[in-house]
Amino acid sequence: MVRENRLGAEYHAYGLTAQRGKMVDAAFAGFCELVDASDLIRLLRLLKSPTELAFFRQAGKLVDEACAVSQRMTVPGASVGAVYGEMMNTIMRGDGDPTASRWPMGAGEEALLVRYHTGHGTVGPRDQVQFEIAAAYRHYHAALMYVILSGEPDPRHRHMFDACAEALDACEEALRPGNTVGQVFAAHAEVLTKAGYAGHFLNACGYTMGATYPPTWMDWPMVFAGEPQVLAPNMVFFLHMILLDSETGLSMSLGETAIITETSCEPISHAPRRLLFAQS
Repeated sequence: MVRENRLGAEYHAYGLTAQRGKMVDAAFAGFCELVDASDLIRLLRLLKSPTELAFFRQAGKLVDEACAVSQRMTVPGASVGAVYGEMMNTIMRGDGDPTASRWPMGAGEEALLVRYHTGHGTVGPRDQVQFEIAAAYRHYHAALMYVILSGEPDPRHRHMFDACAEALDACEEALRPGNTVGQVFAAHAEVLTKAGYAGHFLNACGYTMGATYPPTWMDWPMVFAGEPQVLAPNMVFFLHMILLDSETGLSMSLGETAIITETSCEPISHAPRRLLFAQS
């Protein structure tokens, strides 16, 4: 029997704070029954149309161009904020949009904090600069993640990079129709654990992307252990391999965005498969 006094609410919506959620509940109390229908639209967002995929590919081109700018401008003594600004200028000149949230970028110790710090600092003579960037085109985002080193590299950085590159390749091999999101995370965890980094990688290694504009470019599901969502063609995921070693003070990351195809996946942003060094 159809009940006409039931309405679905997207309680998972980013703009619906706990306070406003209570206000919505109160406004409909006695009028109709509200049910949590958060997944109704979210699941529809997972599968992208040809137009949406074209927007994603253009965003991928723009974020690759921004990455090239960062490689040119990241030198000892450079302001990380100035590098950020020139990268964003490149995206805007390419007819892109301002991104939905700030880019997690940092040098030195702040490279380990990823997104949990303020300010940008200056590139040191022997440094690690963490970049988690994105470009938006018509509100659709493609993201990249990587590290640029200055000065003589610590040999452990090379080992960390090789592990991240192997893990990213393994995740993209798993990012294919019929697999689950949890299987993608398992590929990431297996490689990094085997490389000796158990306890130094995160409990999630990516997320799906969509038209979720401010305050975030992230959408659900996250890529974490046991996530049952089955992968299908035309889904889009950002995969990030992140190593944060608080004992040594070293960090490394590598990540790119990919569209799931009929048989595998198509990267639309391109993380460097070589360790990046600041130009002298």
